[in-house]
Amino acid sequence: LLGVQSLHCSYGIKGSGPLDRVAQTGTLTFALNNSASNSGGVQGYYTPGHANARTGWDLGVLVYVGFTYDGTTYIKFHGTVNGIVPDAGQYQRQAVTVTCTDWIDEAAVSKLKEVAVQEDRKAGQLVTTLMTASVARQPLNTSFAAGISTFSYALDNFSDTKTTVLRALADVTMSEMGYLYVKGGAGTPGTHGGILTFEDRHTRPLTGDPVVTFDETMVAMKVRRSRQDLINQTFVTVHPRTLDTAISVLWQLTDTEVVPSVAGLTTITMVAEFTSQILTDVDFGASTSKKARGDQIASTNLTTPSEGTDWIANSASDGSGSNMTSNIAMTISITGANTALLQFVNDSVNTAYLTTVQLRGIALRDDSATTLSKKDATSITAYGEQDVRINMPYESDVNVGLGIADWQNTVNKDLRNTVPSITILGNKNSTLMTQSLVREPGDKIGLVESMSITSGSANGFFINGVDWTLDMGSVFTVTWNLVPSDW
Repeated sequence: LLGVQSLHCSYGIKGSGPLDRVAQTGTLTFALNNSASNSGGVQGYYTPGHANARTGWDLGVLVYVGFTYDGTTYIKFHGTVNGIVPDAGQYQRQAVTVTCTDWIDEAAVSKLKEVAVQEDRKAGQLVTTLMTASVARQPLNTSFAAGISTFSYALDNFSDTKTTVLRALADVTMSEMGYLYVKGGAGTPGTHGGILTFEDRHTRPLTGDPVVTFDETMVAMKVRRSRQDLINQTFVTVHPRTLDTAISVLWQLTDTEVVPSVAGLTTITMVAEFTSQILTDVDFGASTSKKARGDQIASTNLTTPSEGTDWIANSASDGSGSNMTSNIAMTISITGANTALLQFVNDSVNTAYLTTVQLRGIALRDDSATTLSKKDATSITAYGEQDVRINMPYESDVNVGLGIADWQNTVNKDLRNTVPSITILGNKNSTLMTQSLVREPGDKIGLVESMSITSGSANGFFINGVDWTLDMGSVFTVTWNLVPSDW
């Protein structure tokens, strides 16, 4: 229903800075005719729950947008319905506004599920693990680079059921200094397009010449020469892990004021979140101290709970009465990097009070974060200090960190014209229509514009994000967010 609302889509990486490396949720919005003149012939056809509602039309429905031009079909969006807003008023415009989201939204709402510490893995492997282990609806297609760094330990800094998959994917991407986004493709709807893509940090620097150069053919172009695009001091933080050599207590309820209980012939579960132990309220004269939870830690090896050591049960909450430890079975039913689901089964008809509960294992700690820096004194003298701070949560090699800092300074220390975005009108000619449909995030393009960019096809920019609109009369306009090719 283009007469009411344009068909509009936006996906990929929205920003154009050196730290903009992970896509935000891609969206598609459009309006449907909800009057009796629609394809169903009844009012309310696109209102879920309405007496005349179309069968099967509701949230979660698969939606794709494909444009066929010159014999080729280009899939420019693949996702699901996320919002439906029917207009009220039978004498108003009688339309339904629909919002759809791409796979990035699945990652944004899904939480980590039973993901253990990953050892000696590359970024591409970690992306695969997060995608397959914790997201119910998988992307239609994938294209993952392997990655350059091998991370000794990864995914140890999050808690199951609390951390979104997208947050974890962002940490993986930043640790590699790569890019993550969804892009379209040409082919059969429902089979092609919807490609979840991961680039490692060598993908773009090793890309050759631009696939196409736009020479005075854009209808809008943002150009700037700003100090905000300058970097002459870079701080990079890497995270070497420490793996304990001895078993320690990772979690306990032993010192709590309220004692957990297990009713007769029942089973209870507890989520143990691993944290370091610190001493508080220490009174050395009285030789008393109380342990409190410290920083989050992970574990690569949990100890099987031992009766009488890791759990003690009594018939009274103060530890008096009869010992019921043998009536309780404590097991680890589910494990994650820094959490475990514990199960307690009481085979007695009497209530048992757990006066001692703990979980032990080998602790993995991220307590040696190291920040490295590089600066260009000449650039700082000329333009003032302009820094960037890069956190690489899973990188442990200080030499890699220094290399990243040197790279960012080298390519960004000098003033230059940058182009955050350009807009082209596909309807202007057949070449532009094809380019407006075929170009996707990750493509390298060249720009020539007589007033601002004159270096020809050797001047390269990568597309980070895509924003397209289809208006009445089949007018197709596309805007691309761009970053310089040496980022």
